[in-house]
Amino acid sequence: MAKYDWKQLEKEYILSNYKSVSSFLKDRGISVSGSTKKSTKRMERKKGTKRGQKEYQNSRKSY
Repeated sequence: MAKYDWKQLEKEYILSNYKSVSSFLKDRGISVSGSTKKSTKRMERKKGTKRGQKEYQNSRKSY
């Protein structure tokens, strides 16, 4: 059984204003270990992609 719902945490992180996964996890009280890093490997990359998509959409609306 998984201790954390990583998919839900990923969604929360992507929608949050945190600059790094480590600060997000620290505020949630989740210690960073090898298994934690494995579970959060894609979070920051996905957030960057989502942020890029939002900026692109916002720039298109200004025309």
